[in-house]
Amino acid sequence: MTRSKPYFAVDHFSDRIPAWLEHVVPRLQNRPRTSWLEVGSFEGQSALWTLDNVLTGKDSKIVCVDIFDGSNPGIDRWGGGDHDYELTFDHNLSDRHNVQKIAGRGRDVLPRLKDAGMMFNGGYLDSDHSEEAVRAELRLMWDLMLPDAVVVVDDYDSPYDPGCKVAVDKFLSSPEHQSQLRVLYAKFQLIMLRVR
Repeated sequence: MTRSKPYFAVDHFSDRIPAWLEHVVPRLQNRPRTSWLEVGSFEGQSALWTLDNVLTGKDSKIVCVDIFDGSNPGIDRWGGGDHDYELTFDHNLSDRHNVQKIAGRGRDVLPRLKDAGMMFNGGYLDSDHSEEAVRAELRLMWDLMLPDAVVVVDDYDSPYDPGCKVAVDKFLSSPEHQSQLRVLYAKFQLIMLRVR
């Protein structure tokens, strides 16, 4: 099958790939029935890369959650505010059968996924970067992760989004979560493993 050529108005994922190749791919690649949760999908670049490099096992799937309305306050900052990025996402993922797209805010959608009994082998959080949103969505995402799941939080050490690091550091230091995780990588992104 010939796939349509993806289009991205801005590349905000390629520089993350080396860390993913080291810490995400070896843990999940070629495993059957691997499920991945992405909160904040924008044009679908990270979702496409995950499908092609992580979710390579039989019957693997990705769930992509995004507001898909252009109202994210950070979008204009990195060049995404002048087009309908939902249409771009739809074009880029149109020929993939193992993608579930859900429009909505993570804090609203993730509880519904939990109520539906969905659990995941990994996830990527790259949505609203305010401290309040990261704190809420990271906690909700964590509750959907199976043991040995890999969770990536984008812009952990970004000077533009200091609230993200504050929220993640509070999560990491909480007694509730300290025994459940191991940090694998902590630079611009934070990658952690759910150990139990």
